[in-house]
Amino acid sequence: MIFLYKIFNFHWILRCLAVIFLFINLTNCAIFQRKNLILVNAVEENLVPKDDSAKIWASPFYIPVGILAGALDVFVVHPISVIPKAANDTLNALWTDRNNLPYVTRMGVIPFSLLLSGPMFTLSWSYHWLFEDSTEESKGFRPNKTLTTEEWISKLEIALESNSNEEIGDLLNLCELNTKTDKQIKLLIKVYQKYKSNARLNLSSMALYCLLSKGYYNPTIEDFVVQIFLKDHSLDIIYNNRNNLVAYFIQNRSQKGSKALIEMLSDESLNNRWIPFIVDNLFIFGYKEEKDEIINRVIKKKYSI
Repeated sequence: MIFLYKIFNFHWILRCLAVIFLFINLTNCAIFQRKNLILVNAVEENLVPKDDSAKIWASPFYIPVGILAGALDVFVVHPISVIPKAANDTLNALWTDRNNLPYVTRMGVIPFSLLLSGPMFTLSWSYHWLFEDSTEESKGFRPNKTLTTEEWISKLEIALESNSNEEIGDLLNLCELNTKTDKQIKLLIKVYQKYKSNARLNLSSMALYCLLSKGYYNPTIEDFVVQIFLKDHSLDIIYNNRNNLVAYFIQNRSQKGSKALIEMLSDESLNNRWIPFIVDNLFIFGYKEEKDEIINRVIKKKYSI
């Protein structure tokens, strides 16, 4: 054994085997999935000849280019493409959904959030780069894109009752394919109400998008958006979606909407970040009485713009 040990460096051999084993496992991971090899796919589509004999003659050209493209895909393009996902995970895990916490507790959590943001981002980025498999085959339920509005409503009702969040998300992704009936509008409002305090799932934002995407006027949607501004303006989800929400008022020149924004200004708990946004938009679509109210408040120096 001593003789063999002197001839072969077993530690070096074990390290090589470990690297080979790791590489074999990684070939099934995200960095080697075809959907993530954008440049390699482009090389195959545009540089590789279809004729077999031409492939042989052209191989000295496209093979090196393909290897370079693969290296760029794995170590540059794909890692950069998953940065938004990692940033979103970090924000959702450490910086959002704290509105229900007391002020002192929220302030006390900030140093820990700052401390953990770097490691959290790194771990999330590494996961999305190396291991995330978001191919359609790896996901569970995928609704048929030919669902009728009635089928879509039925499936969403069942998913809500069973708290199947992934299925709800899949169905919300298909909302544009279905006509907005009154029942569908009420169901989307129900989704928003159920998940508005859970920013991590993003289902409430998806429901808002579905309600506002068509753009046509509906009194139920108008009343719903008014109530959102009046009652939920403290939620980050509303502030983050403020432009889409107020666009509904602007498009329909909603007097209810302009009055709701004026009423928000009278709310003592209103965050000051809302004031410039409200004033700007009231001068865009507000009626004369709302504009006069803004001017009177400025004259009285109740706030500055």
